[in-house]
Formats: sequence, C-alpha cells, structure tokens
Amino acid sequence: MDLEFGTVRHTKTSSGTTIDIESSHNCVHQSGVRRVDDGFDTRDYTARRQFFKQHSLVVDHSELARLSPRPSFDQVVLSNTRVSKQANASDIYNERRVWYHNNRNTVGISSITTPMPVSNSIVALLLLIFSTVFGMCTWFSAGAVLPQLKILYNITETQGSLLTLAVNFGFLIGALLSVVLKLADKVSPSTLMTVGSAVAALFNVGMLLPNCAFGGAIVLRIGTGMAMALVYPMACKVAASWFVENRGLAIGFVVGSVGLGSSSPHLVNVFFSDMKWYNVLIVCSILSTIASIVSLCFLTEGPHLRVNNNKKKKEEEIDEIAVEMKNNDGDGSSSSSSSSQDAFDIKLIVQNSAFWWSTLGYCGHNWELYALWLWFKKFAFDYNVGELLWKSDPTRGASLCAFLVVSSSMIGSGGAGLIADRLGRTTVCLCALSVSILGSLLIGLHKDSPIYTMVIGLFWGICAVAESAQYSAMTSEVVDKSVVGNAVTIQFGKPCLMNY
Repeated sequence: MDLEFGTVRHTKTSSGTTIDIESSHNCVHQSGVRRVDDGFDTRDYTARRQFFKQHSLVVDHSELARLSPRPSFDQVVLSNTRVSKQANASDIYNERRVWYHNNRNTVGISSITTPMPVSNSIVALLLLIFSTVFGMCTWFSAGAVLPQLKILYNITETQGSLLTLAVNFGFLIGALLSVVLKLADKVSPSTLMTVGSAVAALFNVGMLLPNCAFGGAIVLRIGTGMAMALVYPMACKVAASWFVENRGLAIGFVVGSVGLGSSSPHLVNVFFSDMKWYNVLIVCSILSTIASIVSLCFLTEGPHLRVNNNKKKKEEEIDEIAVEMKNNDGDGSSSSSSSSQDAFDIKLIVQNSAFWWSTLGYCGHNWELYALWLWFKKFAFDYNVGELLWKSDPTRGASLCAFLVVSSSMIGSGGAGLIADRLGRTTVCLCALSVSILGSLLIGLHKDSPIYTMVIGLFWGICAVAESAQYSAMTSEVVDKSVVGNAVTIQFGKPCLMNY
C-alpha cells in the first residue's frame, strides 16, 4: 500500500516472485522503497498521511513548500486515494517521503506542523539586527574618511579607490576559505559572527599602528574583508534558521541592517566632522567589538536548519564501509571517505540549477548596489546636495546625504521581504530591479537641482537593495539545509570575484 497515494505497490524479483513493498518511517531510505522486514506502523502512516493532506492544497511557506518540486493537486489529492499520472511522480514521491522521514526524526512531527513561538523568533531577529548593524560598520569605515587618508598617505584617486576595493577582495578570499574549510556548515553561525566581528575590529584599528604605510593599510583592509565573510553570510543563515513563513522579511531586515551598519561611518562624519580619521576607525572598531560580545553571549541558531546528526553519522559510516570494500588494502580509506563526503556536500550546491539562477541574479544586482554605496557621497558633493543639506559645510552635508541613501536600504529590504513572502520572490526581484534601473537613469539628469538629485537618490537607495535579501532567501529555500551556510557564502563571494 502506497502510504501517500493510497495505491498498491509491488515489485517482482529476478525469480518472478511478487513482493509487496511499503514505506513506513522505519523502512524509508535514500533509494526509495524496500521490502518489508518488520511490522507495519499504522500510527506513523496515519500521522504522515494527515500531514500531507493538510498541506497539499494550501499554498504556504512551510518546510513542505520549500521542497522542490512542491506537491501539486494532481500529486496528492485531499482524499489521498489516487496517484499522479505524471512521469516523475515516483521520484517526487520518494523525495518528499525521505524529506518527511528526516524532519520527523530531527524535530518531530508536532514541531513540523506547529510554528515556533513568535516571541522567540522576534527576540532572535532583534539581536541579529543589532549584531549585524554594529558588526558591519567596519566595512566602509575607511571609505568614510578617504579624503583624510589620501592626504595622509599622499596617494592619488586611483590608489584611494584601492582602499575600498581591498575590502571586497578580502571578502572574496574569506568566502573561499570558508567554503573550502566548510566553516559555514560545521561551526555555529553565532560563533563565526563573534570571531568575524572581533577580527574585523582588530584589523580596522590596526591602521592606527605607527608607520603604517599605504601598503600596510591595503593588507589590513583585506583582512577586514576576510573577517566580514564570517559575519554577513552567517547573519542570513541565522535568520533563515528562525523563520520559514516570513523568511523573506527576516532576511530583508538583516540585509537592511547591513546597509545601516555600512552607512554608520557617514553618520559619524556628520556629527563629528572635526574628528580625525583615526577616531572614526576607533569608534567603528568599538561598535564591532560590542557586536562580537552580543553574538557570543546571546545569539543562537533557530530550529529550522538543524541537521539530523544521527542520520548523517550513519551515512558517513556507510561511506566508510563502501570505501573499505573498494580499497581492499584499507590504505587511505579515512581520507577517501572524507573527500567523498565533501564532494557530496559541494555537489548538493553546484548541481542545483535554482541556486545558480539566484546567485547570478544576486551578482548582477551587486554591480549597481555597491556602485551606489561607494560613490554617492562624492556624487552628492559634486551635485551640490551637500551644500543643500549643510550650507556652512558641504562635506558634512554630503556625508549626511550618503547616510540617508545607504541606510534607506532598511526600508527597501524590509518592505520587499514583506511583499515577497506573499506574492513571490522572483516577482519582487524583477519589479525592484526594473525600478532601480530607472533610478540609475534618472539620478544625473538635473545637476542644477540638488533637491531633485536628493529625492531620486533616496528613491534609488530604497529600490537598489530591495531585491538583495530575496536572492539569499531563495538560496536558503532551494538548497539542502545541511549546506545552506556554504551556499549563501558562495553567493555572497561571487559578486566580489566579478567586480575584479
């Protein structure tokens, strides 16, 4: 008896004997169905059938909806009595059955159908936003005081741009190392965020060392970027681990907090314009250290990305046995097994076409986003927006404008996440990208009207980042939950590679 479709399933052996097969939870495995060797568990069958009946006709954002392809009306009907006639129905059925088995053993059927207490997830999100805002403030700290640094190091405009690009290059290196070492899925996200924020603070304040020349500053900015690769992707993973139905909104607030943190050096320049460059770096390093402490003491991972360690251990043992059978002499079996498991984890990512589509979309989006964030202060100064906001000190006014534009990402990301969770992520991404392109075309049309430039700048700042979080939400939903950390890290690192 097929437990979901309600149809009799049997197979024939090589000798022609007919064998009934079934799929209660104690007989489910990766290869699909197998011969019954023990009793039939009617209680598990009833619970699983009721679960699929409740979810098959409801368009929701539960973990069942994340499974691709999603069960359709033809695959599971409300009466649970007929089978789909689609050619791939058996493969879909086996995949969903294995998914159910994994989740049943990991968190229990009751927690699959019952959401986590809202208060827990909201507190976790608030802590995550706090840690991300302060933890990411070192990203653009050097860019905020770039005019002073150019005088200090006696460098050209081109050389000065290297100080900002060095962080992106460091982020790329850090992301690659994280993926190679599988840190994002082996180590607790809160631990990585703690280490990343603390190390970023050290590298950032390292520019105050005596006799730190331009070359040394470049190396320190690269180090800061490498540390950031442990903060930004892990913040998105923590958000995904706490939210399912409102995941787009949660990750949207995280990405918005990245923009808010990245804009904080500009805010420091506004209210402390007379501060020396090293005081700005010190303030940013202190904030990053505070974020590290909060991550260490309070931040925890949610339940929705937890992996069944017992099942994973059994799979590793099976791999080891297979390698030992292949290598009769037993030499190098341990390393071969480890390599096989690593290759399998990477395969879960690279062979997922949905992951690559979301990553390519994210890469194209980042060209525009970081161009806006990096140069808007200078643009605001040249187009007299700085003088409009602060007549006595146009430089301070330009910093204020840059802060408003970059920090407006919180509005764009949060609002887009709220809509995407209800209308769909690809729809929001296409709309946001189209409107953002319009903003980039309109921003420079009227140099003689700083008010116009300011309004279009805010409009562009909101729209340019609106779809950013939804690419990350897509990735967390389409890849296996055991490799979400590595997948998001690859997604964030790839744009840095393309920028070079």
